[in-house]
Amino acid sequence: MNILIVVQPGEGHFQPLLPLAQALRERGHAPAFATSASFCASVAAAGFPAFPVGVDWHQSAIEQTFPEFAALPYRRHPRFFMASIFCGPPAHAVAADIIALAATWPPALIVRDCWDYGSTIAAETLGVPIVTAGLGFFFAPERLVAVIGAQWSELRATFNLPADPTFQQLYRDLYLHYCPLSFAPLPAIPGATHAIRPPSTFVANQLPPPEWLEELPPRPTVYVSLGTVYNQVPALFEQIIAGLRDQPYNVVMTCGRQLEPAAFGDCGANVTVAQYIPQAQVLSRCDLSITHGGYNSVMAALTYGVPQIVIPFAADQPYNARRCAALGSGQILAPENVDAASIQATVERILAQPSYRTAAQAIKHEIAALPDDGFSVDLIEGLYLMRERSR
Repeated sequence: MNILIVVQPGEGHFQPLLPLAQALRERGHAPAFATSASFCASVAAAGFPAFPVGVDWHQSAIEQTFPEFAALPYRRHPRFFMASIFCGPPAHAVAADIIALAATWPPALIVRDCWDYGSTIAAETLGVPIVTAGLGFFFAPERLVAVIGAQWSELRATFNLPADPTFQQLYRDLYLHYCPLSFAPLPAIPGATHAIRPPSTFVANQLPPPEWLEELPPRPTVYVSLGTVYNQVPALFEQIIAGLRDQPYNVVMTCGRQLEPAAFGDCGANVTVAQYIPQAQVLSRCDLSITHGGYNSVMAALTYGVPQIVIPFAADQPYNARRCAALGSGQILAPENVDAASIQATVERILAQPSYRTAAQAIKHEIAALPDDGFSVDLIEGLYLMRERSR
């Protein structure tokens, strides 16, 4: 059956749902993605059809489409994303384009990235089931009322749908919770919510690791990555390098494709800077990860049982940072407080205290015990059959 997977245009939204698409294809279904025109090439490169829907924007260059974003302080980013993009005017365009797409490519079912709201409206209008892929914490309806209640009401009214002031329609069919429950608790909605192993894109990359990575000296290895959106902060990278250079451990840092490793100059013999290395290749051999706290980065480290220093900027990062600290698998450093001394001291503390790795390893085992996307496909197929029988 045709299954439309709707994602916001960013690697952090697309990559976690790629294994689900692969599992659906292996079962004989026809999954395709819907996202912005600018992001369709990334989907096609991964081997899946992509339909352009909604406003054309890309999360790694958000200021080009939404210039007002550049002037916002970090604390205002979450509300801007939610009210002005995810459930704002762009959501109206996403819903309208998916409804129009159904005339030529009718989906039997829609899977939505949990940060997309236009797809829910389209599914309800088309009369097809909606599956939410929960990437991180569960955004409870009562919280959504305060954040995007007005935008949700306007969105529904635009498509002549009944009022839904408490968001009862949002999670109505199936919620796949890609997170260990110790990290992000999930309310019990019988039959509708299921905890699933976080996506395994972290371990799926088959590229051979660089030779230098396999030849690192036998000492602790620290991995530094600030993701794909909040990574254009050369000054922060420089402070991290200053705190770690010439220390008794290997440092592997990825700075993203928009910064040049050479710009950081001489980083010391123990520090290697690259634009990109698949996370799995580093995490499988490292002792500590320094990250911005995005969902993918945090879950990847926990999948490998690696403790973390989290430097949260915005979005879901503060929540993820607090959970790492509460579970004992990491520590938080506020971006404005990061300097060479704080980095050096925090790295030394975590590497010297086995409790951090013990806590991270416990979550690793919890993740490994969760069902994988094969179970997700079982649930999706069951939902479709149940809906068909009720017609």
